[in-house]
Amino acid sequence: MNKEIKVLIIAVILLFSAGPIVWFFSSPVVKELPQPPVAEEQQQGLLSVEQVNVTARIDDLTPAFSFKGVSKAEDLDAAKILLSEVAQDYNLSDDSYSVDVTLNPYGNGYEYHVAFSGFNLSQMKEIGFRTFYRMSSLFSEPAYTPLSLARVTVVFNSSDNGTVSERIIPGVAVLYSRQKNDTVRLSCKVVMAAGKIRSFQSCVDAEIRNDDPFLGLPASDLFQAQVHYKNETILPAVHVETGMLASLSSNVTEEQVRSALNWTTIKSLDVHNTSFSAVLAPLSDDQLDRLNSSLQAIPASLVRLDWKTRFMLPGEKIVLDGKEYRVMNRFFEDWVPELLPVGSNVTRNIAFSTLYNEIIQIKLAQ
Repeated sequence: MNKEIKVLIIAVILLFSAGPIVWFFSSPVVKELPQPPVAEEQQQGLLSVEQVNVTARIDDLTPAFSFKGVSKAEDLDAAKILLSEVAQDYNLSDDSYSVDVTLNPYGNGYEYHVAFSGFNLSQMKEIGFRTFYRMSSLFSEPAYTPLSLARVTVVFNSSDNGTVSERIIPGVAVLYSRQKNDTVRLSCKVVMAAGKIRSFQSCVDAEIRNDDPFLGLPASDLFQAQVHYKNETILPAVHVETGMLASLSSNVTEEQVRSALNWTTIKSLDVHNTSFSAVLAPLSDDQLDRLNSSLQAIPASLVRLDWKTRFMLPGEKIVLDGKEYRVMNRFFEDWVPELLPVGSNVTRNIAFSTLYNEIIQIKLAQ
């Protein structure tokens, strides 16, 4: 493993230790620069440390990234297969990535440590997304997005008279998807004296989070997703809950719908004029027959009734428009106008959305 990736792994470990997490993500006071200090001891020249947000420009990036994630199970072989497939797609050797598993030091389960290097800087966003997306399928809780190291330039007011200064800061942890010349917001410790900034310490990308719906990508990248259509034979999986979406001939109230369904366990109910959606606890076949009768008690005739159904693709790989993809999640949910028997084979036209050579969404074609 090369020097850059070792430095990056150390940086990530330090960043995600208990102290930095509390400091960077739980600090109740975050200020925007410039904030002239007013305390008397600061005016006397004593040093103070403040947590602030600053804006910086990325001057250079290290073509490597690293991240950690927690899983309930230890499956190192599965992780290596997922990473090896990504490496092979870019003609990289198995030496370009590393993954190891330890007991989770902060709770139950196992902690995976993943690092990737050896690629071109222009490939980092794509490889970083694919690696994180694949590994997230093994994690049992949200993981912080992969990090790379950057050299940045911070521009700030360095005196009361508005003098603008620049400070170059190396070794700043930023999201793997950042690009050279990007403008980023950093969270830093700033050492100040007599109203002047003396130094920046422990700077990190302020947008690092563990519940990012875009997995560290800019939202604009999602518009690059391509949709492929294919007829597939799929299985309706076990119904873990009964979901319905009803269209009615006239307005109904929530009380009227609840009255008709009062013998079921209602997990959620949303009534809006001539339609309602509901999620119920699992129902047996006999209870489903009763449900159909109960719906007739609603003082408005049904125009359409769709059922939320969980489907399962038959295999872990699929060919779309001549290219093979790995299916990271074989299960998907959608609405159908009939309650399909569990375990029955049905053929449907399915829409597969792909981004950076990964299937990111599966749904029935409309």
